[in-house]
Amino acid sequence: MNRKYIALTVAAVLVATGGGFAWFKSYPDSFSVIMPDNEAAEKTTEVPNPYPPYVPEDGIVKPILPVEQLADHVVEITTAGFSPANVIMKKGDSVVWTNRDIASHWVLSDVSAKYPEKGTCGTKLDACAALKLGDSFRATLSQTGTWKYYDKLNAKFKGTIVVQ
Repeated sequence: MNRKYIALTVAAVLVATGGGFAWFKSYPDSFSVIMPDNEAAEKTTEVPNPYPPYVPEDGIVKPILPVEQLADHVVEITTAGFSPANVIMKKGDSVVWTNRDIASHWVLSDVSAKYPEKGTCGTKLDACAALKLGDSFRATLSQTGTWKYYDKLNAKFKGTIVVQ
């Protein structure tokens, strides 16, 4: 019974292939590709770039620095939390938080010890939005004291900044 099934299958394939080939040979134009005429193909229209490159007046493009060189102190946000969790800095120093986790994180001043200087959306210790992987938030602190902060999206992540 198995040989009979194989023989019928082979016969069906041969018939289908032969029939398909015969149909293809009898209607060759149905598979042709229509190409544009040469004159139309040679005509192109240039579209101006809506975002031309920015070149400073002096012509010198300054290099983009790694985020670690943009602040006096660096705090990385990982799956384990803030690293380092405690930062001691001088008045006027800057600190940058960079998210190294695939989960989003939001640096926010703790209500119990809220940083007094205003920022763009509350205090200067408020990232204003969730930081995605690779995003950074930078703040320059000029008020002396001990300031606590936490991750608004994961409240168990906490940190402290001591400004001397």
